[in-house]
Amino acid sequence: MLAEQRRAHILELLYENGYVRTGALQQQFDVSDVTLRSDLQELERRGRLLRIRGGAVISLTDVGKTTFDARLMRHKDAKQRIALAASQFIRGDSTVIFDAGTTLLALAHHMPSVNGLTVVTPALNTAQHLLDVDGVDVVILGGPVDKDTLSTV
Repeated sequence: MLAEQRRAHILELLYENGYVRTGALQQQFDVSDVTLRSDLQELERRGRLLRIRGGAVISLTDVGKTTFDARLMRHKDAKQRIALAASQFIRGDSTVIFDAGTTLLALAHHMPSVNGLTVVTPALNTAQHLLDVDGVDVVILGGPVDKDTLSTV
């Protein structure tokens, strides 16, 4: 596994759990203490995490304003279950509004093919995904683009 892949996976685990432990990471990745320490130092240098004794936590700069990718990884299984349940309520010949949240992006990935559905959203990534769903017309709200939420505001 390349260093950047390992670091990305460390961040996924961090955002899923709120913390990571160095011992568990060493076992999972089968790397030396030196390699893992280097990964955590680099992620801390980038402002992505804060190293603590025995592991790492989400960076204080990320508290309250996490990146979209980080929010996407948080509670991933619950978002998938919510999206699957919500997809049962999608009907054709209607209009729905999707905000720029990560749960609604998950719903977009589970969107059934319907006829005459219009989805209005400020979310660029959600709109892009919905363009490939049969029977769905996409209306994107205008405005300046917020790079942290990947949406217009």
